Amino acid sequence: MEIFDNFKKALDRCTNPNKNTDKMDVMDAIKYYYKVMILPMIASIAIALIVGSVATLSPISTGAFGIVSAVFAAVSFLILFPIGMLLSAAVIQLFSKMVFGIFKGNYSKTFTAMMFGTLPVVLFYWLTYIPILGMLILLFAIWSIYVTTVSLSKQQNVSIGKAFLGWLIPTVILAVIELVLMFVMFASLGLAGLMHL
Repeated sequence: MEIFDNFKKALDRCTNPNKNTDKMDVMDAIKYYYKVMILPMIASIAIALIVGSVATLSPISTGAFGIVSAVFAAVSFLILFPIGMLLSAAVIQLFSKMVFGIFKGNYSKTFTAMMFGTLPVVLFYWLTYIPILGMLILLFAIWSIYVTTVSLSKQQNVSIGKAFLGWLIPTVILAVIELVLMFVMFASLGLAGLMHL
């Protein structure tokens, strides 16, 4: 069955990221993602419905919790993951090529690498809905960092070290910017509260 074949091939790309050298444009990479995510999405929705239905003790909220979890799973696969890949690839490309000159290739190469790098989390996202096993998603996030780094190295034709710095530096810069903005926001809210006293 094609759904299972797509899953197996994507798993192979995660265990052998040196194969992630395909020349894809952004649309090809998105199409590949949508082919691969079908089985994990179905599994996530089914497990979210089952676990959500038995996880709560209140009979009123039992079905609702499962439905909300299943809808969130579907939205994550269909919308949040692709948007996250598009935005993170744009930020990484901006900093790594235009600001620091680490990457030489275009945006589609960075996006393709980010798509491959997201696969370990996407393929095993259904684990998040199983109590205790959900913590394993952290291991898949670490695996995702490895796949992203190797895929960026292959797509951008740079060393592993440069590929690692190519996504790490923009990520750290964005984290610092977010922390500063949060600090400024909380400080301004605190100052506004003092002024009203």
